[in-house]
Amino acid sequence: MEATAEKQTLLPASYAALAQEEAVQNVAEIKRNLLWSLRVGDFNRGARFWMRSLHNAIGLSQLSSEECADLAPTLLSLVTLAGLDPNLQAKWAMTLTAVLKKCKHRNLTLPWHGLYGLVDSHFSATREAEYRGKATQAYHATAVRGLVVRARRFFSNDTAVAEILAVVDDWWCPHDNIIFRAQGVLSLFLPSIKVL
Repeated sequence: MEATAEKQTLLPASYAALAQEEAVQNVAEIKRNLLWSLRVGDFNRGARFWMRSLHNAIGLSQLSSEECADLAPTLLSLVTLAGLDPNLQAKWAMTLTAVLKKCKHRNLTLPWHGLYGLVDSHFSATREAEYRGKATQAYHATAVRGLVVRARRFFSNDTAVAEILAVVDDWWCPHDNIIFRAQGVLSLFLPSIKVL
């Protein structure tokens, strides 16, 4: 919000007084409509439009860290939807990464299961039958990896560690290449230290 106040000095005096109120209304409308899009299942038109509006609001520094913390669970639900277009998923993952960057010092807890399913579906061998260009795959993988790295700070330290270790428990076989998958999952998903 500080950057918004600095930008208001560049606006005409008649509009500068209204800019802060307009920013608050814009963010409230984005939050309400993203939640509505998720509930109704309107992902192609509604969620796309409001995610783009959210991206613009982030660029204009209209979101406070409290508003970002309120938005994060809804955005995570949208990003981890099954069957979502990979390009759209990558764009939304980058938007959620930007939102989580603003939540750095907030007490927020996010579930890790949806992100694990997203990473597993992207990197698993079952995806080989579906053709996608290497550039598209690299773009999607980079966006998803960046989201997991940013989101793991918000995984529950109490339960997430035990659950993640339980997932990779059967993969610790030194005679099989699956051990590398276990190392990858641990390096990506183990929660980092929360600094509040």
